[in-house]
Amino acid sequence: MSAVPPLQALTESAQKGSKRSALRTANGPKGGVRARRGKRETLSFDEDARRDFLTGFSKRKQQRKQAAHEFVQKKIREEIRNSRLAAAEARRRQAEENVRAERLAFGLGDEDEDDEEQPTYEERDFETDERRAHVTVQELNLDDLDAPPVAVESLPPSLRRVSKKQDAPPAKKTKAPRAQAPAVPSGSLTAILEPAVAQAAQGETMFEVLDQSETSGKPKKQYYLSKAEREKERRKQREWNHTQAEKRRVEKGKVASAAKKRRTAIRRHP
Repeated sequence: MSAVPPLQALTESAQKGSKRSALRTANGPKGGVRARRGKRETLSFDEDARRDFLTGFSKRKQQRKQAAHEFVQKKIREEIRNSRLAAAEARRRQAEENVRAERLAFGLGDEDEDDEEQPTYEERDFETDERRAHVTVQELNLDDLDAPPVAVESLPPSLRRVSKKQDAPPAKKTKAPRAQAPAVPSGSLTAILEPAVAQAAQGETMFEVLDQSETSGKPKKQYYLSKAEREKERRKQREWNHTQAEKRRVEKGKVASAAKKRRTAIRRHP
């Protein structure tokens, strides 16, 4: 038996249980079970957002396609602009090299003196979605403005025409050279996506100018069949189909009869 009296043991266990319940009540929510039931969380759906999501799959797909198309077109325009700027820079350098070579060939001076005497100019390209402009910016010499204008003897219109005809060399009939298609870089984005755009980027003009005389003609008059004419055409078509079907049946019957005769002949004369 235990050394602790039964009454004392019961009292101590009751005191321990009361301490646990008091501690649980102090740490738990105030108000008991009713307070916890009153704080239930509810889920509410936005019907408009749900409807837009369920019915907007094709719309969102079209938006993604449009965004991708605009991105590709932007890249193509940037590549065209860069290629034109590179071509203009190459032409400018080639012109400088040609001038320098000519001056050295004629012995007009060293390259350093040529650079000082050569007027400075700058080429710029201004481009929009519809038009493109190539501008050359050159310094203006004020000494040229102070120089007196050169006197030019004026002639009557008739004498000017006669002198122009006399001075003009005889015209020669020459064949127009064929326009060679510009080389398209193989690794460029435009060559992969739109070769026509890439070729336009290498040329001077971006788009071809259509002849207005061809498109300015009167539109062709469209002719529509009436109900009776349509019925007549359908009847003719049905008759033609029926005739063709009869011909096919006759041909099929001839082939079948010929095969039957061959089988009969084989049975009679094995």
